[in-house]
Amino acid sequence: MQSSFSQRMASSIRASTESVIFVAASEVGVPYILQSYREAETLCIWFKLGPEDVGDPVAQGNRLSDAVTKAFGSQLFGHAMSYQYGLSILKDNLALFEPISFLMSGANYAQEFATELLNLQTSGSKVVIAFEDLPDAFLIPEKALLLQETDLKLTLDEAKLVAQDRLSDIELSNLLLLTEHKLEPFLVQLHKKLNLPPPLRPGPDGAEAIPGQGLSLPPAVHMQMLIRRDQYIEAFEVAVTHLPEKVIEILENAGNAYMNRGLYRRFYDLLLRLPENLQDTEEVLTWLVRSAKRFGESGKLRERVKSYLESHEAPDLRAQYGTNLATYDESFAQSKRAYDAKKTFLTLLHYAVSLHHKDPQKALEICDELLDFCRTHGDEWQRVQALGSSEPALLQLGEYTRASYILEETLKAFDRYGSGDWQYRMHTLNNWAFTRIMIGETVGLGALLMREEKALRDVYPALAFVFRSTLGDFYLSQKDPHRALAYYQENYDVLSSVSAVHAKDFPPHIVRDLVQCLLHLGETEKAATIARKHYFVSKESDYIESFNTLAYGMVLVLTEPEESLDLLEKAVQRFEAPLVAPYLASACIYMAKAYLLLGKREAAAKTLERGRTGLNEISETGFRLFSGPEEQFRDVFDLWFKRETPPLILQFLGDPKVYIHNELSQVYPKWQDALALLALNPKGLSPEQLEIELEPEGGDVSRLKAMVSKMRALVPISRSPYRIDMPLQADFIELEKALKEGRLRVALELYKGSLLARSEAPGIIEARESLEEMLRQAVLESKDAEALLSLSEYLKDDLELWEAALKVLPEGDPRRSVAMVKHKRVAELWGV
Repeated sequence: MQSSFSQRMASSIRASTESVIFVAASEVGVPYILQSYREAETLCIWFKLGPEDVGDPVAQGNRLSDAVTKAFGSQLFGHAMSYQYGLSILKDNLALFEPISFLMSGANYAQEFATELLNLQTSGSKVVIAFEDLPDAFLIPEKALLLQETDLKLTLDEAKLVAQDRLSDIELSNLLLLTEHKLEPFLVQLHKKLNLPPPLRPGPDGAEAIPGQGLSLPPAVHMQMLIRRDQYIEAFEVAVTHLPEKVIEILENAGNAYMNRGLYRRFYDLLLRLPENLQDTEEVLTWLVRSAKRFGESGKLRERVKSYLESHEAPDLRAQYGTNLATYDESFAQSKRAYDAKKTFLTLLHYAVSLHHKDPQKALEICDELLDFCRTHGDEWQRVQALGSSEPALLQLGEYTRASYILEETLKAFDRYGSGDWQYRMHTLNNWAFTRIMIGETVGLGALLMREEKALRDVYPALAFVFRSTLGDFYLSQKDPHRALAYYQENYDVLSSVSAVHAKDFPPHIVRDLVQCLLHLGETEKAATIARKHYFVSKESDYIESFNTLAYGMVLVLTEPEESLDLLEKAVQRFEAPLVAPYLASACIYMAKAYLLLGKREAAAKTLERGRTGLNEISETGFRLFSGPEEQFRDVFDLWFKRETPPLILQFLGDPKVYIHNELSQVYPKWQDALALLALNPKGLSPEQLEIELEPEGGDVSRLKAMVSKMRALVPISRSPYRIDMPLQADFIELEKALKEGRLRVALELYKGSLLARSEAPGIIEARESLEEMLRQAVLESKDAEALLSLSEYLKDDLELWEAALKVLPEGDPRRSVAMVKHKRVAELWGV
């Protein structure tokens, strides 16, 4: 059989320790070799490029995404992203996936992709690239195994196995010579001689017709066959070329397919190939605007669309015009007119968008109306978009918890929907991360945001920009302004490099973010220089000016509190109407600090009350993000949360720290053990009891008493029974309390690591193991995917946690692929 030939060549690939490059026509057997190689490999990603993919990194990325999803049984990344993004994700996880193989067919159509794919070649990762003809600019790696047509000849013995004694030796020898020892021509002629149907060529997605050997179908039949397979992209291209009168019938499904796969330019160009009478319809013009918007050229259509709308109501097109093409002054009116004319997915969505900054409460009502509409009229992708549409309004209204929940459900719905527009998922993921910071659920966010920013950095600068912003927010909320500064500074440098016209396209809070981070670092002069410059010089828009006013007011709070009040009052008023809750909160926090510095506590309390809408759902983490340096803003924190910070703070989960009266104190490890044990036993411990808890093999009570005597210089400790005689706060006690109250995500937020991990004191070991088991059981019982993954990553080799995580992760969740591999490794470790 032909497998003798393909297995021989597949063995050559397997024996090579370097990458493998084919330079040979498919007819000599390359697809058959790759198929044979794939069948014997545990994890093999095979994809094929075609002429339609030339010069389109996103189309090439879609091919890679589909192949990865097929190989893993779950998507690692989706569509609408360039191949560079996919390669970055794979490279970051390569050591985990090994042994793994990457097979690229049709490399002629993606030379740059082929070159970058070679970077995945390692001792545990094989890269095989198949060219029909070698491009002049492609450099074959010096140590690569090069296989050309002369290396891929079918031998007589292999031909005999294929023919299975159905031809004489003479016939077989002649046939082999006539087909030049090429596998596929030999197969075609053999099938003809034996009156068999034409053979099929193997491919990454299954067998396919050999060129010139398949049936030729009439365009109408071909299009209907493709539609039945849900291959709307291929069906649309048949319709545009041969059946333009059928385009409108399949336009909606085809448009969604192109958009979900990020093929905006290809779709746009196809629409422009239609006859003029078809182009000048509401349906086609609407899709022209939608696709052009995604690659930044919708402005070219402004006059054409405006002219059409002068004589047509065209609600869907008008809705697109209102938010994408109209001037600022006419934008809202056009969106409102489209909404009033007809309630459709697009008119509802774009009217809600136009309301987000103008009237977030009304926007929220329209988003609810959109969601109701999609439940009965929309398709699955529209329901995903409708679900996430309310987040901007919720954020502006200060409903951070609901926004976080909505975005989490949107991500789950997206993953259930399957491979779609991954750029949409990235934006949603970033916004979800920001809301999680606001409500204090930051477990796992740092690693997630860093991974995505790294993968996006060189491929999608605009997306990387928003991820950097949220990374800065994350680290600032985690008391790490030095790491936050790197991200804020890079974004500020990007902003500084563009003109004032283009500055309007950037998030308005970039300057405020950098200024606040510098204040956290004590770099007040540098913060003042930047804030002053943008307050007096930069006048991009009234909205951006509001943020620059806030930034300058923030600086003045710490230098000239009296002078800061007028600026902060302006900022508060601008963020009150229309409401922008997060930055109203920030303005009120700084204004309250100014009043406290001036000795006006009642005015400070009233100011915080004025910002209640923005502060009401904010966590301690979120408060830290929108306030100044913690040690200087502790009084504002206590005033808002209506509590006094205890004089003793023990942070013993992870890196141990002891704060006394808000100052970090250096404490001996043995003293840390004693403080933890006394905190766990508020009724007190006798010297004998404390000694038993501290020393694994028993110790000297008199020595213990001497230690406690020295500790009293730092912390008041009563005489026997020993008790800490001052109010305290301990993260390990708060964690236990959160678990008992069912606040699992709060508990995970507190769990920065094991309780005094280096301690060998019996009492600490017992408390550590008890606390971790309590947390573990709570996570297992919760069936919360976020909680299960976070704890699984931390404990690493807990098979039960990985199994539980896999049960709750949906098939489309990109974390599932990695979790499946890690579960397999842990199972092997335990011999399961």
